[in-house]
Amino acid sequence: VLIDRLLNVPEVGYLSILKDRWNEYRENDLITYENIQQFIADNHQYVQQGISQNFEVWPIDSKWYYDSNTYEEEIMVIDSFVSLRIPQLDIYIKQL
Repeated sequence: VLIDRLLNVPEVGYLSILKDRWNEYRENDLITYENIQQFIADNHQYVQQGISQNFEVWPIDSKWYYDSNTYEEEIMVIDSFVSLRIPQLDIYIKQL
């Protein structure tokens, strides 16, 4: 809702700011599929240390939430999402 409101108030100039920032990050290779893969790899050890503690607080087979994916499967979901979404966002931002 906030993003929609910002996009629809010309005086804010949010659309221009959003486009400029996206293009800056893409041109400087800050938002790339490879960078996100590297971020995941760099944080792998840290995340692994907290997985069992996370499941103690947020069980994956509880009444309110069920997810049978393993950590590795979740990484594959993220990987697939990022590989599709960055090009989609490139097109979307270009058309704004």
